[in-house]
Amino acid sequence: MEFDSRDLSRDISSRDISSRDISTTDDGGSLETPVDHVQATLQHNMFSAEAQAELEGGGDEEDFSFAEASVTSSITRGTMDRTENTPPAVITESPSVDKGKDSDEPSVHDSFFADPRRRRLALLGALLLGVAAALIATGVVISQKNHSAAIEERSKTSSPTTSMAPSVVPSLAPSAEPSSSPSWAPSSERESQMNAVFRSFYVGTNPAFVFDTIQFEARMWIIYTDPKELPVTDVLRIKQRYSLYVFYLSTGGANWKNKGDWTTGIDECGEIVNGVVYSEWFGLGCNDDNEVRALAFDNNNLVGEIPPEITFLGKLENLILKNDKGLVGRIPSSIVGNKELRQLGFYNNGLTGSIPEGIYDLIHLVYLNLSDNQLTGFLSQKIGQLVKLRKLILDNNKLEGAIHPLQLRKLDLTFLGLSKNKFSGNVTEPLRFLSTLEYCYLNDNEFVGSLPSEIGLMTQLKSLTLDGNQFDTKIPKEFGKLTQLSFFTASNAGIHGDLPVEIGAMTDLRTLNLAGNKISKIPPSVANLNNLKYFYFYQNEVAGEIPLEIFGMEKLEVLFLSSNKLSGEIPADLPNQTYDSIKQLYLSDNQLIGTFPTSICKMEKLEVLFLDTNRLSGPLPSCIGDLTNLQQFYAFGNQFDGEIPVSISNMTKLESLGLEANNFEGVVHSDICALRDTNNGNLKEFWSDCKSPGKVVCASDCCTQCCPDDAC
Repeated sequence: MEFDSRDLSRDISSRDISSRDISTTDDGGSLETPVDHVQATLQHNMFSAEAQAELEGGGDEEDFSFAEASVTSSITRGTMDRTENTPPAVITESPSVDKGKDSDEPSVHDSFFADPRRRRLALLGALLLGVAAALIATGVVISQKNHSAAIEERSKTSSPTTSMAPSVVPSLAPSAEPSSSPSWAPSSERESQMNAVFRSFYVGTNPAFVFDTIQFEARMWIIYTDPKELPVTDVLRIKQRYSLYVFYLSTGGANWKNKGDWTTGIDECGEIVNGVVYSEWFGLGCNDDNEVRALAFDNNNLVGEIPPEITFLGKLENLILKNDKGLVGRIPSSIVGNKELRQLGFYNNGLTGSIPEGIYDLIHLVYLNLSDNQLTGFLSQKIGQLVKLRKLILDNNKLEGAIHPLQLRKLDLTFLGLSKNKFSGNVTEPLRFLSTLEYCYLNDNEFVGSLPSEIGLMTQLKSLTLDGNQFDTKIPKEFGKLTQLSFFTASNAGIHGDLPVEIGAMTDLRTLNLAGNKISKIPPSVANLNNLKYFYFYQNEVAGEIPLEIFGMEKLEVLFLSSNKLSGEIPADLPNQTYDSIKQLYLSDNQLIGTFPTSICKMEKLEVLFLDTNRLSGPLPSCIGDLTNLQQFYAFGNQFDGEIPVSISNMTKLESLGLEANNFEGVVHSDICALRDTNNGNLKEFWSDCKSPGKVVCASDCCTQCCPDDAC
């Protein structure tokens, strides 16, 4: 059988070997050496009459077990000169002269051993001979380097053996006809055959045969340690199990939060053992042919890199590795070999580098999610090859460049996530071809241009984010055709002009966020948005009185109109549904006048109230104490006067109270100060005009900040 000197290599890192069983090679490596077995075999061959008879008469090689053949062949090699084609060194002894039992003359044997001193010397010599022979045999096994070199050299000049078993039992005792061309057999037929299998896995440099690599360790595990002991003929299963073990090593499997039956003798796809049903290894899913079709880990403490051997899982359809920041490095280019992939998700990890071109050749992909990593580079135009792709999610990376419409027009995407990158260019053209989209996230990029009227063709759209871009656009009236849209945010996006009246037709809206733009008008039609819960319209240029229609939205919970140019009074009468729904009201930093309206006191569910930095005046009404769910109340920077009402003490959930920069006077009631006591309330922050000489008198353990002051 042909073999390579590399076939004799051993990995002892995963074995349980006592120190007496390990010898150090010349190159600093280690070899497994069953010394006790060698010495026992030496003694057997030197002093056993049966062994001597077998040597003289020849033995039946089929009677010897494979293990015995392996050990004794090592002994034979230990008695050979290390030069090529040199026969074993023979230890000769003088033949005895036996004249027979009836001879009157003493034999040579008798006369020699008649003297006791000679007998002791003979016994000592025999003992020394045995010890020397054992040391020679052990030293030869240790010399792995020279051994491997001799094998290679030998294989060049002589025909390899076809059998792993020697023709006779080797011994240190002389043979009548020592072989002039001793045969060299690999230490394990399984190893030799397995190595041939592993060589077929790679083209070029084979890492499975490079010492100190995880691939080398995985090969050793498959051959020597894996309790499964797959037959060498099952190449596909060997390749699959090898790939999984490489993945295990490459991602720090020993420290996974959950590793289930990985590295055990249980079949990776599950099996029944002695009536006990074992499922697939944790994180795996298999098909009916015991081929891994799914590999998925979520927050399992994967630390390391995704190995290229992942491509050996040829039937893999779903590959999901998420929420492990310790998973770093590049996405392996070999992933192009996973032709059957339908879902590929590497998200919220620590991956770097560019998106491998091979990903665009995975034509069966339906789902591609590489979000929340540190990927760089561009989105290739080859993305258009993925004609089955429905979800493309690349959010929160460092990708850049323009999105060419040809990249997307061939795709029937339902989900597009490109947010929080550095994509640039005009977004108008790509949006023309995305009529099938349901979820579109383009926020926090560097897009420019205007929103096209064709956006009205995206009638399936349910969620759209455009925040943090550099548009110069109005919202087109065709926007009103997006009647299924429930979530729309475009804050700080360069939008100007009036909000179109057609927006009133978008009755499925739950969230509308247009903060940080230059929109000048809110149309009365917003009253039709009966499903709207969150209306963020701060930092715009809306002027005039607060549109009463806003309070007509039946389910409105958050109304954020701060930092506009609103004037006039806060409406004294509001629709009843407002009192039942509103939880957060932000009207700060406007030009509102008048007194604190009692209509606000009826908002019993109110949790947050911001009225600061306006021109409101007069005393705070005692009904303010009815707001028992209030947690934050800021009214600083107005012209309120009178005493701070003691009814505020009813607000036991209050955490922040800001009343500074007003005209309040008098002593802060002790019941209000009691809110600072953790046993009676939750008040952590209380600002007032209590700095001496001030009009408000507040105990030092009551107000947390007295104004005026640099901190105010």
